[in-house]
Amino acid sequence: MVKLIAIDLDGTLLRNDQQYDKVRFRNVVKNLYEKGIIVAIATGNSFSQSLHYIDDETIPYLYFATDNGNTISKGREIFHINSIDREEAKEVFDYVSKLDDFYVQVNTDKGMYLLKSEDYIFEEFSKLFKNLIEMESFEDIPKDEKILLVGLSTLKRIDDVYNISVELQDKYPNLQVCKSGVQWMDIFSKDGGKHIGLKYLQEKYNVDEDETVTFGDSNNDISMMQEAKYSIAMKDSSDELLKIAKYQIGSNDDSAVIELLEEINSNVNMDFIEKYRNKKGQI
Repeated sequence: MVKLIAIDLDGTLLRNDQQYDKVRFRNVVKNLYEKGIIVAIATGNSFSQSLHYIDDETIPYLYFATDNGNTISKGREIFHINSIDREEAKEVFDYVSKLDDFYVQVNTDKGMYLLKSEDYIFEEFSKLFKNLIEMESFEDIPKDEKILLVGLSTLKRIDDVYNISVELQDKYPNLQVCKSGVQWMDIFSKDGGKHIGLKYLQEKYNVDEDETVTFGDSNNDISMMQEAKYSIAMKDSSDELLKIAKYQIGSNDDSAVIELLEEINSNVNMDFIEKYRNKKGQI
C-alpha cells in the first residue's frame, strides 16, 4: 500500500508554461489525504515560491520539502530547517557571483534573494519568481535569516553548467552541489538534498521504501528516487535519472503526474504500475 508520494515541480507537475490543472490536482490530493496518504511537493524552489504554485484550498492537504529538501512543512507550517553556515555561504556567493553570465540567488527561511544585474536576461529570471527580493550584495540578507542554499542559473552558458558544477564541488567539498535541469545548479549543506527531506517524512510517519512513490525529471531528483520502490521519471527526464528510475510516464505538458495520481487513488494496490516499467532503468 502506498503511504507517501513525493512530487517535483518544474518539468514534472508543472507544464513548461509553469501552469497545471489545479482543479484536478486539488481533487486527487484531497482524496488521497482522506485515505491517509501523504502527498509532498519536493522541489529545489524556495518555500515561498512553492506555495505560489499551489492554490490556497490545496495547501493544507500537502507537505512541502522545498529548497532541495532543506525546508520541510505541513501546509504553511515549517517544522524542519537544515541551513548552512552564513560565512560559508558568503564565501560561495562571493565566488560564484564573479562567474560571467550566471545569475545568483540565495534562499533563506524567510524568502529568496536575487543578485541584481544590468543584463536584460535578469529581467526574464526575475519574472519567474514571486516575492523576489533584489539585492546588491550578500550583506543585504538580514543576519537573522537562515541560509538554505545558493543557486546559480544561466541562459547563455548551458553547455558549461555540468563542468562548473564539478568545479564547485571540488572547491567546496563540505557542501553539496546539485545540477537541476540544463540551466540550474544549487549549493547547499552536505546533509541536505531531496532524499533527506523524503527520509525525514518516512521516519516521522513510519513509512518505508516499499510504500513510497516519487516523481521527477532531473538530477536533483535522483537521490529521492533511490529512497522509493516506485521511482517514476517523466518522458523528458535527464539521462542520469532514467538510468535509475524504475518507471517512466508521459510528459509534464500532458498532466501525466495528475493522471497517475488518479490511478493510484482508484486502485487498491500498485499492480497497475508495471505497464509503466522503464525498460532502460534499474530493475
